[in-house]
Amino acid sequence: MTGSIGQSRPNTVFVDSSALMCRYFADRRRRFVFEALDSASRWVTSSLTRPELMLSLNQALEGRLDNSAFDAMNRDLSRIWEIPVDRTCLSRASEIGIRYGLALNASLHLAAASRLPEPFLFLSFDQQQLPAAIDMGFDVADPH
Repeated sequence: MTGSIGQSRPNTVFVDSSALMCRYFADRRRRFVFEALDSASRWVTSSLTRPELMLSLNQALEGRLDNSAFDAMNRDLSRIWEIPVDRTCLSRASEIGIRYGLALNASLHLAAASRLPEPFLFLSFDQQQLPAAIDMGFDVADPH
C-alpha cells in the first residue's frame, strides 16, 4: 500500500537514512520528508541509521565541519526510537535479503521495520527497498 502525506496517516513513521539525509540539504524531496515526519508523533529507525547518517553527512560535506548539519542530525536522532540490530534483526534481515535479493543495509532496515506493530508509514528513498516494503505490506510513503 502506498499513500501521500495528505491522507490519513499512521502516528508512527519508520524512517531510514536515505530519507533523513533530505532534511539536511536542499533536495526536491525535503519538504515531503518534513511533512511526513511532522505528521507523526513517533519516529522510528534501525540502529544502523546513526552510523549511516554520520558517514553520509561527512561524505556529503566532503570532510568540512558543518556544525549546523551535524546539530540538526543529532537533534533528529535524539527524538528517534531505535530498533536494535540484534540477533533477531540480523536473522530476519538474512531472510529478507535472500527473498528479495537485497543488500545487507536495505535488508536490515526492512527487518527492523517489520518488528513494528502496524500501522506505520515506511519512509525511504532507497529504490532497492521500496518494492520489498510494499510486498511486505508496509504503508510506503509516496512523494509523487
